[in-house]
Amino acid sequence: MLPLSLVYIGEYLINQGLTELIYFDCSHGFDLSKHSQYRWFQVLYQLGAFFSRSSVQFFRLPQLVLYLLPILQLGNTIFLAFDAIYFFVPHIGIIFGIILFEGLFGGAAYGNTFHRIHKEVAPEIREFSMSATTLADSSGIVIAALSAIPLHNFICNQQISRIK
Repeated sequence: MLPLSLVYIGEYLINQGLTELIYFDCSHGFDLSKHSQYRWFQVLYQLGAFFSRSSVQFFRLPQLVLYLLPILQLGNTIFLAFDAIYFFVPHIGIIFGIILFEGLFGGAAYGNTFHRIHKEVAPEIREFSMSATTLADSSGIVIAALSAIPLHNFICNQQISRIK
């Protein structure tokens, strides 16, 4: 439950608190407006989540990788938080790749966790296990949503103080 919850904290912190603060001028952003950039971030995130959730029947992650996904996702979160403050990434294409991986990590954690429960947990406790895991995923989203507000405000204040 903890790895899935941590993946979702990172994932939704990125989606709810960071992506709207990361933007590029036209020459470094494929000539996309700020609003279009945000929409493309969301499209790429959803594509990554869709593909990784859909691929669990063909490609299953080992248990160790499920424990590495939160580290990778939280790494994405930290990287994007620093970029939202310092704007050091030179082109939107790099952020597009990171956002795609964010979706891949989140979808892989979700799909593989539930697939493992379905296939490996004893039938008499399977339903309880799935319910408990759903709580972990939902609590990760709630924690991220509550954390996104002060994080967003902090980053905005950092951006304003850098401009002055």
